[in-house]
Amino acid sequence: MKIVYVAQAILLFLLMASPSFAKDIYIAQNSAGANTGADCADAHAASWFNTATNWGTGSTQIGPGTTAHLCGTFTGAANSTLLTFQGSGTSGSPITLWFESGAVVQAPYFAAAAGGSAGGGISMDGRSYIVIDGNNKTGTVQNSLNGASGATCPGGACNVQATSTLIDLQNCTNCTVQNLNLGPTYIEVQNVNSENSTNEVAIAISGVNNILANNAITNCGWCVNFFYNNNDTNFQAYGNTFSNFGHAFALAPGGSTNACTSPCSIIHDNRIGPAGLSWDASGCPNHKDGIHYFGSGSTSSMADTYIYNNWFGGDWGLCPTGFIYTDNVDPHITSWYMWNNVFQVVNTAFENTNGWVEISAGGSGGNQESFNNTFMGPGSTNNAVAFAHFSNPNLRVVGNVITGIDNPMLISSSTVTQVDYNLYGTTVCANYGNCFSWNGSFEGSLSGWKTACACDAHSISNATPGLNSDGSLQSTSVARSASLNLSSYVSGHLATLQNDTTDGGIRTSTARPTGTTLWDVGAFMSGVTAAPSPSAPTNVIATPK
Repeated sequence: MKIVYVAQAILLFLLMASPSFAKDIYIAQNSAGANTGADCADAHAASWFNTATNWGTGSTQIGPGTTAHLCGTFTGAANSTLLTFQGSGTSGSPITLWFESGAVVQAPYFAAAAGGSAGGGISMDGRSYIVIDGNNKTGTVQNSLNGASGATCPGGACNVQATSTLIDLQNCTNCTVQNLNLGPTYIEVQNVNSENSTNEVAIAISGVNNILANNAITNCGWCVNFFYNNNDTNFQAYGNTFSNFGHAFALAPGGSTNACTSPCSIIHDNRIGPAGLSWDASGCPNHKDGIHYFGSGSTSSMADTYIYNNWFGGDWGLCPTGFIYTDNVDPHITSWYMWNNVFQVVNTAFENTNGWVEISAGGSGGNQESFNNTFMGPGSTNNAVAFAHFSNPNLRVVGNVITGIDNPMLISSSTVTQVDYNLYGTTVCANYGNCFSWNGSFEGSLSGWKTACACDAHSISNATPGLNSDGSLQSTSVARSASLNLSSYVSGHLATLQNDTTDGGIRTSTARPTGTTLWDVGAFMSGVTAAPSPSAPTNVIATPK
């Protein structure tokens, strides 16, 4: 009998000591039924969600462990913020905003969030341990009327041209947005140039340990802005798809002296493109980029950025700067690490002389490293550049396939640690020898390049590299077993280099050999046993059931 009483006492103590319990509260545009929040038929109103006194640890309040379910369509006023988080979750007990199937959060246009000012259709500004989950992309956040005059928006004819943000994730800690449809933010029309692309943001984000995962993001200017605060770190984005954009990602300091600590950003397994024609106009006022890094002052810095397993492709129109671009406002990135990416240029009408992948101005003492990427150009004979490296210390470019573009490699004012085991394919050096640029001079051939740079000793030039249309290797490809084995280099954040590419998350990766067996050149490995896809990164919050 005493044992029973002791067990009951322990259970009662645990129940009383627990600060919160997982609970479900249902929210709709307006209150429904008994207004208890017990289900969609009895949902609380959006105004209830926005009232601070309804947040806490009480049994009927939103607090750590709560899942707030969104029911139906929410329509806010122009320039509004429709849902604002009034509190935070805790480690292991986040607050989750869950979209019931078909739920929509919209307004003609939502308030802009910039420079630390709160905005967005949903605002998590300054909160922590928050999850927004779109329920397998059945939920949507959008502007309904924001776009060029004459274009068609979700709410009818576009009739507003306003600066806007869909979700405000600024100053957040351990916050996640996943499985959600985001957009349109703005419907632009080719050659109309009705809006500056920098104004139309799907997600404004800053803070520590924040994640964007498995979202479909479309029709936005600068879709994801990571404008970091001092000591921000570990921004991760994976599994997302982007289309019809000015920039997929823009990463820069929010202040001239801000430092983003290691790892500053990890961007992987995304499908980035097509950028489309919408943001094109005469004079290219909206230069288009997949990932754009830039700085704001001589003392801002990013410590380590990782880019891997992404796919960049589709039609990028006539105004791209590149798939990956650092501009002349130096971002001061200590180290770059880039591997297993697939780059595919399809538009023959645009000539990119700056570099489709431009890695420039690396931080003093850092590493600039590019391993086993595949770049496929359209086969045009012009001055287009695949990979451009400016002012890179400790530069390593190993095991990359570059084909279908005249000038595969530009290196200027850089310290080469290792450039080797690359494959240069069709169309290379077909434009009167305007190829292989070394410190501002065209070397004209692979042999001339090898002499000038004292590099690429084991690299291959072959006009028939033997690639399939997706970049994978044919059985007779010269890329097979022709690259350095980098297993000894695999560790930490570079662990996924041991497997080949997921091609933006659409294929299961295959294992590369360990030991000394030569790898295949490029992002794809052939003829080995299939291995599981790379494990999910740290700090991912599981989708609630």
